[in-house]
Amino acid sequence: MPTFDYAALDATGRETSGTLEAATAADAAEQLTRRGLLPLRTVAATNREAPSVTRRKTPRGADLSTFVRQLATLVGAALPLDQALKLVAAQNPGSTVGAFALRLADAVAGGRSLSLALTEQASDLPSFAPALVKSGETRGTLAPALVDLARILEQRQAVSLRVRGALLYPAVLIGVALFAVAVVLGVLVPTLLPLFQESNRPPPTVLRVADGVTSFVFAAWPVLLGLLALAILTGRALLRRAGVREGVDRFVIRLPVVGPLIVDTNVGIVARTLGMLLANGVPLVDALRVTASVAGNRSFRRALEGAIGRVKEGTSLSRALANDPVFPDLARRFIAIGEDASRLDAMLLHLADAADAQATRRLEGALNLLSPVLTIVIGVVIGGLILSVMQAILSVNDLAVR
Repeated sequence: MPTFDYAALDATGRETSGTLEAATAADAAEQLTRRGLLPLRTVAATNREAPSVTRRKTPRGADLSTFVRQLATLVGAALPLDQALKLVAAQNPGSTVGAFALRLADAVAGGRSLSLALTEQASDLPSFAPALVKSGETRGTLAPALVDLARILEQRQAVSLRVRGALLYPAVLIGVALFAVAVVLGVLVPTLLPLFQESNRPPPTVLRVADGVTSFVFAAWPVLLGLLALAILTGRALLRRAGVREGVDRFVIRLPVVGPLIVDTNVGIVARTLGMLLANGVPLVDALRVTASVAGNRSFRRALEGAIGRVKEGTSLSRALANDPVFPDLARRFIAIGEDASRLDAMLLHLADAADAQATRRLEGALNLLSPVLTIVIGVVIGGLILSVMQAILSVNDLAVR
């Protein structure tokens, strides 16, 4: 019988993992459920060393949020779940979303719950997704749970698109600057140098330096490319180490302009995920465990994991987070007010909205600062280089006159 690796949450909210024997991944998930565990993922043990070449694709990004939103709408219209999944597949023929919906429909028609089907068919989904769906199934509120899941996914996608859009203009500026430098070094400089050589006059310093740089790059580009690849691979290997990654994350949130933006973005993601889980009846400890697993910054993950033990001992969440400076005072005040009013889930969602708005303002401010600074720096570099080349051209004219 096949062996499966699994990860699940126990009754106390602690993540546990191990192996078990089952006929399929769905059967393995059902065994975990009978043991009182909440399955997060079940993967065939053979896949650890020999991943399947025909691995089925899971929708990501906008496709995933679209799938969940469509399914939530159909389930909210009182359609049976398997029919709703088939309708989603029919609305997205030949796409990853359609194929994913059909696989889930077959699993549901075979008697599996949607949360178990998600665990089986999409083990790489964020861990809060099956947990949120499971809570909706347990409470009989699957449609609202799917709506909440779609909101979380859409918000995460919006944050990603906002950051990419903000970085687009600086990237274009840098690309244009590099292209201009390449044209000057690769076209103008080689054209001017022979004129000085023919007249037996030494070329200006800027042309000699530019020619030396160009010659070095053309001669040593394989070595430079290899060093760049080695640096990237070494950096990625180092970032896989928990200690190094946590140190980098700690350093990043202390940076003057980028740090507050990263803090607000992570507070928004954490607060929205935790608030949605609590609103759907997931116990606080379980919700903290799931939220910690999806936190983008390791400092936030460590803070949430440290708070779990104190919450189990009866400490309020606001006090459990009080000793960790990664959460700003505003976030802790929101949480304390929510606990005092017994509306922690609602206050967390308000905190998420406030953090997202603050992150947007910080991003716009950083972009407004970055764009003119980049423009000035690039203008000075390109202008200085072109001015030097123009002086060299004028000196060539002097040679022709003489």
